[in-house]
Amino acid sequence: MRREEVVGLAKTSGASLSHRLTPALSIGRAEPVHPRTRLAEGRGRAVSVREDGILLLLVSVVGIALGVYAAVSLQVFPSGDADGLRRAYFATQVLFGFEPRLSNMGFTLPPLPTLLQLPVVLAIPQTAYSGVSGVVVSAIAAGVALVALNRALALYVPGRRWRYLFLATYQLNPLVLYLTISGFDLMIALAFMMTAWLALQRIFFEEPLPIVQVAVLGSALAAAFLCQFDLLIAGVFMLGTLVLLVYVQKRPNQWPFTEGVTVGALTPFGYVVIAWIFFNELIVRDPFYFLTASGAVALRSRRSNSTA
Repeated sequence: MRREEVVGLAKTSGASLSHRLTPALSIGRAEPVHPRTRLAEGRGRAVSVREDGILLLLVSVVGIALGVYAAVSLQVFPSGDADGLRRAYFATQVLFGFEPRLSNMGFTLPPLPTLLQLPVVLAIPQTAYSGVSGVVVSAIAAGVALVALNRALALYVPGRRWRYLFLATYQLNPLVLYLTISGFDLMIALAFMMTAWLALQRIFFEEPLPIVQVAVLGSALAAAFLCQFDLLIAGVFMLGTLVLLVYVQKRPNQWPFTEGVTVGALTPFGYVVIAWIFFNELIVRDPFYFLTASGAVALRSRRSNSTA
């Protein structure tokens, strides 16, 4: 074979090989996907509404069943310092008291857990007298918290096997299980804080920025404050984190955009806090009655006088 024929055959073979390898090599040279978009899409594929519904239903039904069994069959009210029973009593006073009105809840305890018991007590009044109304609310809140935790973990743990193992370890923790069936307001506050964290996570990792999640963040922090007054500090720090995360992302019109996101998240949270301070001043004549020890002292004195 002549030298020219060998060179031509080599060129033909090389061209054919390059043509076959081009699709495979082009995968490595594909346009880079924005990491925030890629992570958000992965989370969207990992968690579905059906999965959320199954987790919520499972935890709520099991928690209500265990709570009802403990309160009715065992005659055990697993609510420390009678917190759950006190809220159930306030709910009955709001609906069926001598003078039914919302102010019967008082201002010592955060109002939202009692408000959430009102539909349960209105539908089945017997649940309040056995302490079950608070159990229903805390069990549903535990389901909401687990759903939010599942969605937050899906960003880092795409596989369901390991994610469900972590969720089971969390939910079967004795403290979490106790809060689920006890009627405590801590589980309700945890559900709202987990919702706020999930909204903050989506704001940071998703493009374009989901404006709806900004409102969800502020509303969830406001609801958490109405469950636990101590979470006022946590809400302030989380809003500060939001402002910092939005500011470090270089965008056109950086300052107006940061200002808009800050106002959108701060409005529901600040409105609820200011309104609660105003109501304390209007009714109790002490704007910070809910934060000072005077409220707890007054409650104890009323309880001691009623038992004397």
